[in-house]
Amino acid sequence: MIISLDIGLKKAIAYAGIAGDTLVFVGSTEKKGASGLDEIFAFIRDAHKYNYRYIETIVTERPYKKANPEVFRQFAQIIGRIEEFCNEQDIELQQIMPAHWKRSYLAKTKFPAKSKEANALLNSIAESIIRRNNFTPDERDAVLLGMYYARRKK
Repeated sequence: MIISLDIGLKKAIAYAGIAGDTLVFVGSTEKKGASGLDEIFAFIRDAHKYNYRYIETIVTERPYKKANPEVFRQFAQIIGRIEEFCNEQDIELQQIMPAHWKRSYLAKTKFPAKSKEANALLNSIAESIIRRNNFTPDERDAVLLGMYYARRKK
C-alpha cells in the first residue's frame, strides 16, 4: 500500500491510501502542520502492528525553494521527520516534484497548472476516483499524487 501526503504548514495534512490502483481511504489530520504527522505516524505504526495493511511507500511532494526561505526550511524539517520515520519503519519514501504529477493529469491541455481551468479539471478527475464531491483541495492533491505514483510504479 502507498500512503500519499499533502503537507501544509498552517493546515491539516491530507492523506490517501492506495492499494494497487484502488483508492482505499482519504482524509485529513485533525492537527495542523508538523503536529499532524504524529497522527499519521500512529496510524502507520498501528497498521504495521496489526498487519492490517502493509505500507510499503510514503509519497510526498518534494519541497522546492520558494521565494520565502523560512517556508522552505519548515517544509524540509517536516520531510526530515518523515524520512526518519520511514527509516525506522522500513518504509520507502518517494518525493515527487509538484509540477511532475500535476502535468501528468494536464498533459493534453494547455492550462497553466495553477489556473482555474486546471483546478476544475483536477477536481473532476479526483471526484471520479474519490466518488464523492466533498473533498478538500489538499485531499484531492493527496489522492492524485498517490495515484500518479502508483501508475508510474507499475
